[in-house]
Amino acid sequence: MPTGTSVIADEKEYDFIARLSNTALFTEDYDWHGIDFTKGSKIAPFTSVVDVFGDGAVWAVSTPGHTKGHTSYLLNTTQGIKFVVGDASHFGYAYDNNYAPAALSGELRQQAAETLASIKTFASQHPDIKLIFGHQLP
Repeated sequence: MPTGTSVIADEKEYDFIARLSNTALFTEDYDWHGIDFTKGSKIAPFTSVVDVFGDGAVWAVSTPGHTKGHTSYLLNTTQGIKFVVGDASHFGYAYDNNYAPAALSGELRQQAAETLASIKTFASQHPDIKLIFGHQLP
């Protein structure tokens, strides 16, 4: 990504990515914006959702499991609402067959399964929202 690119993610992801890349990936080259989900709102079935810009256009949704700070995003677009679930579900096939993503611990695997169930509940309650999976083109 070009220098100065804004990165908006759960504060927990900063440490994870820095350890993964063995560097302070976001300190100099990127415009890092950590989301503090402890200050978010509960929007069932999700425990924490944050209005990123304060205008209702982009909502960050805490979806832990694949990583501790995995974040998905609800986008209000001119073509309708899109839910970018990222690696909370890599592909439509995994989503349709209840395959939660890989995780680094038993606790995270449990969270990944719970997150996938929450996404499926949310999608069934809002069938007009388009899901976008992490490794599948929309």
